[in-house]
Amino acid sequence: MSFLSPSVFITGVEGFVGAHLAVHLYERGYQIAGVYWLDPKADLSFARVARGDVRDAAEMQTRIAAANPRFVIHLAAISSVPAAEANPPEAFRTNVLGTINVLEAVRVLSARPKVLLASSSDVYDRAAAAIAPLSETSPLKPMNVYALT
Repeated sequence: MSFLSPSVFITGVEGFVGAHLAVHLYERGYQIAGVYWLDPKADLSFARVARGDVRDAAEMQTRIAAANPRFVIHLAAISSVPAAEANPPEAFRTNVLGTINVLEAVRVLSARPKVLLASSSDVYDRAAAAIAPLSETSPLKPMNVYALT
C-alpha cells in the first residue's frame, strides 16, 4: 500500500511568498498545485500549476476540486498599496470576491482542506500598535484600500 504525501494548493503561487513557500513545502515532501496570474519567474516545474483567476468562481471550484488538497494557502491578491489605490473596484474584485470564491470552492468539497488566508498589519490601528504589540484582538482601522480589502 502506498501513501501519497499531503497536497497543498496555493493561489498566487508565482508571487515572492508563493514561490518560496512552494519550494519550501515541496522540499519537505508536499505535493504542490496552484494557480498564478502572472507568469512565474521561479522554477515551479515540480508543481502542478496553471494560470488561473481567483475572480472566477467556477474556475476555482474546478481547480481546487481537481487538486483535492489537504491544505489551501490563499495568497493571490492585489497587495500593492499603490495598485489598490489606483483601482479600488479591481482590488475589491480580486481580494474580496477572489477570497470568497476560494472559500466557497473549499466549502463544497466533501473532504474540506484547512485554509490559510494571508493578511496585512495595515488592517490594524497604528495608534494601538504604538501602545502595545498587535494581536488578533487589536482594533481594526484599515490604513488604505488594500487593507480595507
